[in-house]
Amino acid sequence: MTDVHQTPYIGVHLMLIQNGKLLLQERKGGFLEGYYLPVSGHVDKAEGVVDALIREAKEEAGIILEKESLKINVIAHLLDAPYKGSRADIMNYFIFTDTYKGIIENKEPNKTKSLDFYDLKALPDKLMGHIFEVLKAYKRGDNYIVINYLDKK
Repeated sequence: MTDVHQTPYIGVHLMLIQNGKLLLQERKGGFLEGYYLPVSGHVDKAEGVVDALIREAKEEAGIILEKESLKINVIAHLLDAPYKGSRADIMNYFIFTDTYKGIIENKEPNKTKSLDFYDLKALPDKLMGHIFEVLKAYKRGDNYIVINYLDKK
């Protein structure tokens, strides 16, 4: 047993689903160029997971989320995942809802090429791989998954 404790990054992802479609952003620039992922971000120091998602939704998509309408359905523990040029353990919270206030608009055009809804049955090929795994877990009713990137080096 090791004496080194994990200090994982904590991420939040908005799984906004309406009429069988999921809101996704196509990233631009950096190592995520051309990949699709939900509105997402990091949890800041001394910030709660749901509060972080509410902040990210406003910053990235210009929408207001209410705590009462949000539910953490899946937690994905990414082991030794590629992260900004290095590797890290990441705890991602996938928070599902079908309601929001405001008008969805791309508030970060320097990082996001597009922001739109995509049919769950025809998602973009360049969707981040672990998002597919989360959607499968959600359909099965699983609320926790582990994705081991140690096996994918």
